[in-house]
This record gives sequence, C-alpha cells and structure tokens, in this order.
Amino acid sequence: MPRSKGTLTPAMAQYARMKDQHKDAILFFRMGDFYETFDDDAKLVSRVLGITLTARNSGAGGAEKTPLAGVPYHAVEKYIAELVGSGYKVAVCEQVEDPKKARGVVKRDVVEVVTPGTTMLAQTLDPGENNYMVALAFDEDAYGMAFLDLSTGEFRVSELGEDDLLSELSRLDPAEAIVSYDRAEQAEALLQPRFPDIAISRLEEWAFDYDQALQALLDHFEVLTLKGFGCDEMTAGVCAAGGMLVYLRETQKNRLAHLKTMARHDIADAMLMDSATQRNLELITSLRDGGREGTLLSVMDRTYTPMGARFMRQAITRPLVSTEAVLARQEAVGELHGEHGARDEFAGLLKSMGDMERMAARVGSERANARDLIALKAALHVIPVIKEKLSGLKAGLSAGLRDGLRELRPLAEKLERALVDDPPLSLTEGGLIRAGYN
Repeated sequence: MPRSKGTLTPAMAQYARMKDQHKDAILFFRMGDFYETFDDDAKLVSRVLGITLTARNSGAGGAEKTPLAGVPYHAVEKYIAELVGSGYKVAVCEQVEDPKKARGVVKRDVVEVVTPGTTMLAQTLDPGENNYMVALAFDEDAYGMAFLDLSTGEFRVSELGEDDLLSELSRLDPAEAIVSYDRAEQAEALLQPRFPDIAISRLEEWAFDYDQALQALLDHFEVLTLKGFGCDEMTAGVCAAGGMLVYLRETQKNRLAHLKTMARHDIADAMLMDSATQRNLELITSLRDGGREGTLLSVMDRTYTPMGARFMRQAITRPLVSTEAVLARQEAVGELHGEHGARDEFAGLLKSMGDMERMAARVGSERANARDLIALKAALHVIPVIKEKLSGLKAGLSAGLRDGLRELRPLAEKLERALVDDPPLSLTEGGLIRAGYN
C-alpha cells in the first residue's frame, strides 16, 4: 500500500488509519458483503486460509494496486476461528452506519479484537477445557498473576514465586499472556521455552502501574475497595489484574458485563505439581501420544455437562490438601453413590443443562445468538428441579450447592413468553419473538 495516505482512495485511507491502530492484528475490513484484508494481511490470510489472493486499486487515480483477500460476512466466524487457532489476532472493523445513508465514505470502527486468549467463538473452544489467558506483573519479591477465562467469566488473582508460577502456568496451559513492554523480553525468556505455543501480547507500562490498575478494577466492579475480593493487600497481583482489565477493554470494547467478580487464588489450597510431575503421572495427557486416552482424566471423567468436565479437569490437576475439604467431598460423593435413584435423576437433569456457564457469558457479552437464548431458557427451567432434588440429600456439600443456586424464575418465564421454540440462528434474521408479544 502506498505510504502517503493522500494518494489513497477515501476507503483505503480509512483502512490505513484503522490498520495503524491495530498493527499487531489482521484487520478484517467490512466492505458490503465481505470482510476484506489488504497488503501483508492479505498475503498472510491467503496463505493460512488457502483463499485466493487478488488485487484492487488503492490510489485515487486508480494506478496503485494493493493485494486483496476477502471472506464472505456470513462465514466470517469460521475464518476468524482458523486464524486465531493458528495464533493470530483479528481486528474486526464493521460498518457502523447504513451505507445507503452515508455521505461520502461509510463510517467504520473496530468493534472487537479476537485473540487466542479472548476468543469466545465455539469453533475455537474445547467444551471440556478452559481457555485461560494470564497477565503477569513482575515485582522484586513475587510475580503477580491474574488469570481469566473470558468464555466463562472466571477471574482470579495471585502472587507467587517463579517455581510456583511455572507450575501453575503448566496447569492452566494459557493461550495468551499479557505483559508490559518493559518486561516483554523477561517474559519471553521465561515463557517461550516452556510454552512455545503461547501468544504474548504487550501493553504500555502505565497499564500495570498500581494506582492505575487499582482504579481500573474499582471502576469495573463498582466498589470502593478490593477487600471483598480478598486481594486488597496484594500489590503485584493487583497490577496484573488491572493490566488484564485494560487489555480486555482494548480488545473487547467494554463488552465485559459478565465479569461480575474476581477471586483470590491461593496455591496453598491445593497440591501444587510442577510440569514434570503432571506429565509423568499422565493426569490429563498421555506420554505415548500427548492425547487423552489412558490418562487419569479419561478414567475419571464421566460428567454430563461441559461445566462438569472442566471442573473434573481442574480437580485432577489441583488436588485438595485440606482434610476437611476432602472429607466433605467424600461425604457428598458417597451419599450419591448409595442413592441410585437420585443419581439417575440428577444425570437426566444435567444432560439437559448444556453449557450454561458459556451461554450466560455469551449473553452477558452481547455475543449470543438466538439458539443460545433458547438453550439458556431450557437450562433455567431445570435449575429449580435440581434445587428441589438437592433438598433430599443430607451431605453438607450438597446443601451448600442447593443454597448457592439461584432459580431466576422471572427470567425463565419471560424468555418462555417472548421466544419462539425454533428460532433462526442469527438475531438479525427476525422470527425470534413470539407473535403478539410486546
């Protein structure tokens, strides 16, 4: 592309401005029914996706030719998923006004940057695994680490030494790490030899400044102190969590309504195993081929929901060390083991729940499609039944689960009244709301 924006067509000058703001991402630029990529982005997209590379006029006089590769808008998620799965970031630039009403070039803006750690596309997520991203802050005495699964809303913060950090990172297996520019070389030296597939993203140093980070967290959670989250005395941990939030605001454009809380992550609560121990015990990956077959997880995982599968994976890689916690879990499992009828009833109910955790996150982040809403409605109807069945169990852990369940009957009833039973996939197609519903 020509270096002088003055020689570009208005649309290509607009593209150049957007690209300047997202140099580390592939820019998907909406033009009518296609998302176009240009120049080096187009060459990369053509190679990775195997699509045709062409060229178009980019200069005002029509003499300049720029490499071009485009994908249709109705299939864009598939292509973004493939690029993100290959480790790239994709900035999605949409038309933000009706082209028929535009005066001059159509207004466009980047509405989201999809990265390996922030993706919520179903094609990129394993239902039985979390998709974690981490933010690291470096202190003289400890590392601050915040980790987040944006697809579920789990957000935790910790402070730990280097050996413990590496052990936890081996367990979390994060897709992306966020660090400050001034610590990027240190982070790369620490992470890349051990986690060669991790994407490392960089932020300006101010994002990890304690005062800035603290204020970002207070503003997001709408609180006056972090004491309720158990991390008010952390310094490096708060810096990491605040840096994470700044990165999310930049990439998600404030679509973070489902991030309602943050929790302190204490490594003393469970057995910490280094990467060699996890590997040699074949907890979740086989030494033979790196797969799941023959591992402890393959033997133990008889769960009925993706939420249960993710919990089982966490429980295996982070075993309890508290005698009280172990006995409480044994009591609850033992009671269900002896109650065959209740166990079968719970199994049937759970099978109809789906992945409520990720459904709720998609709704809260304004990414849900019509079928997500229908599935959420079905899951909400199951919760009161599960809560009632839990009332028949005596174990303390079961009682805690029952008391922690919110039935949300008004929401379930509202969705029942408002939504048709078999909606189209896209919210923009119409036909989602029942006839006569106001």
